[in-house]
Amino acid sequence: MAVDPNVYDIEIEHVTKRFGDFVAVKDMNLKIKKGEFFSMLGPSGCGKTTTLRMVAGFDQPTEGEIYLANTPVAGVPPYKRPVNTVFQSYALFPHLSTWENIAFGLKRKGVEKKEIQQRVDEAIAMVEMESMRDRKPVQLSGGQQQRVALARALVNRPTVLLLDEPLGALDAKLRKAMQLELKKLQSEVGITFIYVTHDQEEALTMSDRLAVMSQGLVEQIGTPTEIYENPQSAFVANFIGVSNIYLSDVIRVENGVAECRTDKGLGVLVSVQDKAIKAGDKVGVVIRPEKLAIAPAEKMDEVADRENVYDGVVKAVVYIGSVTQFIVDIEGKHLAQVLYQNLYHTEREEWAQEQKVKVACWKDSASLITDVEKGMAEKDLMGEVVKRI
Repeated sequence: MAVDPNVYDIEIEHVTKRFGDFVAVKDMNLKIKKGEFFSMLGPSGCGKTTTLRMVAGFDQPTEGEIYLANTPVAGVPPYKRPVNTVFQSYALFPHLSTWENIAFGLKRKGVEKKEIQQRVDEAIAMVEMESMRDRKPVQLSGGQQQRVALARALVNRPTVLLLDEPLGALDAKLRKAMQLELKKLQSEVGITFIYVTHDQEEALTMSDRLAVMSQGLVEQIGTPTEIYENPQSAFVANFIGVSNIYLSDVIRVENGVAECRTDKGLGVLVSVQDKAIKAGDKVGVVIRPEKLAIAPAEKMDEVADRENVYDGVVKAVVYIGSVTQFIVDIEGKHLAQVLYQNLYHTEREEWAQEQKVKVACWKDSASLITDVEKGMAEKDLMGEVVKRI
């Protein structure tokens, strides 16, 4: 089922949530479209789970209003809201079979036996658990338990399904497989999903759109491509993947290209056709590590077609299999992280510390952020990267 851009299942208007003196969510405004897979992404304590709990009805906003299917739900208890929640713990009844766990909510609501049979059978088929309908939770793997928890929520046919880090207990390989299954299932049933996670890869993999949160504030809302390719703040640029960020001044803007100079004197050309950037602005130049090309100094012709080309010296080399990770000193002014894809096997380039190289990028591969007043200049961002490797 396609997302309906003209209908919103959830509208959050000027919502603030306080716990004593602590403000968990600050003046949030958010609209989630009908049939959308929407993720709330951020570190622990950013307010994403608190927001989910307010939508579910477990907590009430201190200020503001939440609308579900155009209806205000202030004071409406969780069991009267058209939502269901899937938690990380799954919370399955250990003494009930798969079929009985899924049927439990319908029985409590007094649904007729014939309809229960039909809806539970459909839900079990939906999550492909027919062969395990009689098994108890202890007889199921983590991924199978997660499917039962999903079926138990979906069988109630909620308007919105809330998922609070439901894959957190799974191992890495199963988690990746379940991400794809969950997105496929959401597309098939057409129910609006709100997914809470701190895992940026998970959010990028599954979401139609996502909100990146920090300290109770929504930093940016957009599609995975918009968030990754055009971060609007230093926090987003570093929380979603890794970025090289350099505090800079805009020298001039001409024909949709900004000529920038970093605080250490490095010139960078950046395409800014969709941004209101002007000469004199303080900005952060953002370049993702995979957007930088690297070549031995004697093979400059490999990168000469790019607008930004620099002399560099390799300071660290880490072979990671599919890519090689570098820390490069750029003209004695900045450190940059570079990712080099290992396309070849027998003729793989050999790299060494202190090797002289050329590092380059196209003007379209860099982007600008304007939140430099939020302390970006004080962060030793690349220093943190060097420590991690």
